[in-house]
Amino acid sequence: MTAEVSELLKKALALPPEARAELADSLLESLDAEPADEGVEAAWSVEIQRRIEEIDSGKVKMIPYTKKCAVAWRPAWPMPKSKPYRLHPQAWLELEAADDWYRERSAESSVRFLSAVYDGLERIARAPQRWPRYFHGARRLILNRFPFSIIYRDEPSADSVSVLAIAHHKRKPGYWKNRI
Repeated sequence: MTAEVSELLKKALALPPEARAELADSLLESLDAEPADEGVEAAWSVEIQRRIEEIDSGKVKMIPYTKKCAVAWRPAWPMPKSKPYRLHPQAWLELEAADDWYRERSAESSVRFLSAVYDGLERIARAPQRWPRYFHGARRLILNRFPFSIIYRDEPSADSVSVLAIAHHKRKPGYWKNRI
């Protein structure tokens, strides 16, 4: 590490937790060189608001994370030992579509992707307030090594975490629908 990078790190570590999370979020996102679809951030903002409204109105039935879900992903994965989480049906479809894409390329890529998502969900469940705010009161955890984020809302009154989206950084909501 150069002296300049060490100095930047020292300054970054002195920031309040929320500012460090925003900085880390921006740095991770900058590593993906693929160009984004035009208007991707605005499109995700609208989509996240729509999904929050569906949840709040009871219009959509959330998918609770259960052993059945774990088996659908990988049979050897244990259940979370912290705050439970539920997935919006569209988030589940986004996860499946991304996994299908990785599995078509290699089984190892699929396993790594699903492991990254599972690890992200576990980290969120243990400390949901850790990641920076995103749109409409939701928060975002950027996955390492994959161009995806887990967009979620901590719901203290329900004692759970609602996963709103497994969002590709460079694609608008629904980009995967033409694959099915």
